[in-house]
Amino acid sequence: MSDFAIIIPASIGYLPGLNGILNALDYYGNTCTVEIVADDIPDSYFEEAQAAFDFDIVMRGVADLPEVHVDDWSMVRRLHFARYVLAAKLADRYEAIMLLDADCLILGDVTNQFKMAASSGLALAPHNVLGTDLFTYKEFHHTNAVPIANMPFFARPDKFADVFMRTIEISKGSGGIDDMPALYFALDEAGLVGDVVLLPDNIWLNNHHYASRVTLNAKFPPPQRRYYSMRERVYAIHKRWWQPQFVASALHGLGARVASVAAANAATFAEAYRFFNTQCKVKHEYE
Repeated sequence: MSDFAIIIPASIGYLPGLNGILNALDYYGNTCTVEIVADDIPDSYFEEAQAAFDFDIVMRGVADLPEVHVDDWSMVRRLHFARYVLAAKLADRYEAIMLLDADCLILGDVTNQFKMAASSGLALAPHNVLGTDLFTYKEFHHTNAVPIANMPFFARPDKFADVFMRTIEISKGSGGIDDMPALYFALDEAGLVGDVVLLPDNIWLNNHHYASRVTLNAKFPPPQRRYYSMRERVYAIHKRWWQPQFVASALHGLGARVASVAAANAATFAEAYRFFNTQCKVKHEYE
């Protein structure tokens, strides 16, 4: 098994995302172990995936992580926080981990980012541009206006284990704080915000899908599909671009100045998911 691991919570509704991620990891030559927390994806899918890929895939259920069995939490909420608990529990197993959502497609070899996190002790995470410049930390409260995104989040699990576990306590209670702000508040409480290196959104997340054009550079033939934004290599795109209804909502109401960029990006992102689901080793057809 690798010294590096990607930790992904997933469900059957996100299978096009997860399958795209696994195929893309293989396509770009990643060798890290993939630790998946899921309860409703058939075992047959993981058996097919493990047979197809050279990297290890470890499957776990939410039941294996009792720390997230908070009484008033939904299964979705438990799944979201399961990644933190698992990361903490694996602190002695891996030199570095990456937290990832099942709708965050990786578009390159991320070995160097793992190595940087492992050797420096610093975490690497995208700048959350969905936050606001007016955000100030006052007290624990639900808000997505925090400057640090929680995926892709590279870190040494031994250094950040207590932070990961602290998110559970911060978020307990009805109407509690979601997983991304919980991580930021836990980092701030531990005095570790300054140990997080922010990565550019347009390269590592693309939450502002209308800010800059992302293109597939045709100069690089397979197996070197390379995506670029502002002449920089793009390593991740976030959100459910395989779903037509999501695409429609993401494009709705945008101003004329950004609508054309957003529409072009949506088509590029949807094509990326289509390629990594239908043209690679483990095929998954979807509407």
